[in-house]
Amino acid sequence: MMKMQTYFKSFFSIVSIMMALGIGIQNAAADSRNGNMSLYLLIDRSLSMEQEIGSVKAYLEESVADCLLQTGDFVYALAFYGDTQFMLQGRIGSDISVDDLMRNVTELKANRHYTDIGSLLDSFERDFRSSAAPPTDHSYVLLLSDNYHEGPPDSPYPGKTHNLEHPLLVPRKEIPMEGWKISILGITVEEKAQQFAAEITAAWNQRN
Repeated sequence: MMKMQTYFKSFFSIVSIMMALGIGIQNAAADSRNGNMSLYLLIDRSLSMEQEIGSVKAYLEESVADCLLQTGDFVYALAFYGDTQFMLQGRIGSDISVDDLMRNVTELKANRHYTDIGSLLDSFERDFRSSAAPPTDHSYVLLLSDNYHEGPPDSPYPGKTHNLEHPLLVPRKEIPMEGWKISILGITVEEKAQQFAAEITAAWNQRN
């Protein structure tokens, strides 16, 4: 019952945001979506996410893996803390499977020190812009984190803050979850982010 209440609370929070932005709710789940997407997942596994990591895993399984992804989609997953941990990348159905993604996600534990969001975004932006993007219809970058930055002393972004200033964080679309957020980053924010936020909402709606 508690799990179901959490899902409904998250769903209605998402709907409220969409209504505030004037975005229509679309049926864009995997089984009805035309075309493929590239989905970049940046997953916080720092100690500040110890209580929230279970909710992140549930979201990735029940909304992304089960409802959103389809054969031909490209997925890139990276975990981060004071450093980064590459997880996997490839096309669903040829290079990797949804089960491969979830196997990597299931093994994650939020037990690492520091949360260097700034250095993560610097590194990811360089890789994103220098790599050959796979030929898909849309690309989206999701930061799954409580957004509590704690940069180590040798970081370009030392110190602790909930309001880190970084180009990829302004602007962004945010969907609040239980103690953490889904942030659709500025690297793809524009109009596509609004559409994708509606896709996330549709996936929750179909599941629950």
